Amino acid sequence: MSNQQDAINLNVQERLRTLEVQQQVMTSLLISLLSTHSNPSAAKKVFQISSEHLVSNWLSSALQESWIEQGVAYRDMLLHYFPEPTE
Repeated sequence: MSNQQDAINLNVQERLRTLEVQQQVMTSLLISLLSTHSNPSAAKKVFQISSEHLVSNWLSSALQESWIEQGVAYRDMLLHYFPEPTE
């Protein structure tokens, strides 16, 4: 491989690591917001509606199925952090 290709590969790897770190921080923030929301039922409903809209857009955009599946899995993981309704 050329030095230019090596430099490009390193740049891409650094950008991917940066995105991974940012996603981890954002996930922590989202979990804390979801877990402490003053009206968790309403927040969960809005999140479900919004995320279904996203999934619908993904499906109509001819994205790779694995990408869509990862997005749905991430959404499902976040849904578990909403507190259960108390009676």
